[in-house]
Amino acid sequence: MTEFLDGGSDDAGFVQVIRGHVTDRNLVKVMMSDTDALRQMRPEIIGGTFAITGDGTFTQTVAFTDEASARSGEAGEGPPAEIAEALQSLMADATFYDLHHPWFESA
Repeated sequence: MTEFLDGGSDDAGFVQVIRGHVTDRNLVKVMMSDTDALRQMRPEIIGGTFAITGDGTFTQTVAFTDEASARSGEAGEGPPAEIAEALQSLMADATFYDLHHPWFESA
């Protein structure tokens, strides 16, 4: 499992869980490492986690400050065309699960 930005957070007011299949795990790792670009494009994202199984199935969690900010960010400009295109080809059959009122229990 890889954490990005500030990882998971008990301060998240909204969390998306994304499941799907990755076609190029090395390219995904490279793209996930560019946190400066992600922070600039989507400041409402606190952080998240990304895990890939041996067969390429992935589970990603993305922690947001709140749902309204997440939806506003989704409706925004979006990533540059080449990044958006790479994401589409890398993550096949992605399914999104929205946790509107996440509850956390940290150790």
